Amino acid sequence: MKNKFFNSFLSILCFASCSGLLYCQSVDFITVKSINNKDTTDLKSHYHLPFPDHYDNMLQKVDVKEFFYTSDGLKVKGYMAEPKAPGKYPCIIYNRGGIGAFSAFNIPLAQRILGEMASWGYVVITTQIRGNDGSEGKEDLGDKDLHDILNLIPLLEKVPKADTSKIGMYGRSTGGMKTYLSLTKTHRIKAAVIIGASADLNYTLQSRADLKKIYADVIPGYKEKKKEALKKRSMIYWADQLNKKTPILLMHGSQDKRIPSEESFMASKALFHSHHPFRFIFFENDDHGLSANRDEVNRLTRMWYEKYLP
Repeated sequence: MKNKFFNSFLSILCFASCSGLLYCQSVDFITVKSINNKDTTDLKSHYHLPFPDHYDNMLQKVDVKEFFYTSDGLKVKGYMAEPKAPGKYPCIIYNRGGIGAFSAFNIPLAQRILGEMASWGYVVITTQIRGNDGSEGKEDLGDKDLHDILNLIPLLEKVPKADTSKIGMYGRSTGGMKTYLSLTKTHRIKAAVIIGASADLNYTLQSRADLKKIYADVIPGYKEKKKEALKKRSMIYWADQLNKKTPILLMHGSQDKRIPSEESFMASKALFHSHHPFRFIFFENDDHGLSANRDEVNRLTRMWYEKYLP
């Protein structure tokens, strides 16, 4: 009985050390599978992702993996990419956008997106979020499923090439909102990049009526306490709670039809008034994915991480 209690206590201490949080959690890989055979299915036709000139050479230099891991006792799916060359590398936690299957990763996207970032010299990891793509549990848009992101921090401790003293975070759209939330829960993130993210979900709803049903289906207690549920996920109300030691690079396109670009101006105002270190870059005539400025977005992202994850 004493040994069981002692082991549980050690698990609590271990997680607190890994993530800056204090709650009992056992995190580990369940299965890991290499997915290095080139797969370009739908990358251009559906996702409209061009290939860099060096794409084949890039893929040869990285290992891309599909895995399942434990999060709150649930089996959750994720993807990871890392350089093949030996050594220790800074880490990036990539927070996917969308809800449910929309904007979820697959093998072609993991190779194209995570593989490219890994080729810059990083261990890059993402979660599909509970309830998606064979994962157990139910997605709840930044409540308990936020643990699936935070649990990637202690999971990275089990990756031999990961230098977990240098962890960055990257979030697009919904993933950007979850990045804001994550920065209120952990001090381990040294730099964050947030693209096309909601800062006020009630404002988002004013331009996206279609989200009302989605929010009602996904967010617990939404119908009974809509105002509180949206406020809990809207950073303009709690920007002062973000870890002040995590500089944020914000980017947004003026023609974003999914998340109004005004929301990044709102986020900038909240960050400014809370004395949070940040930079905001606004792209004229660009869309939600900043597709007209991909090379520039990559350059700015790399510059941000190279500055804060040296």
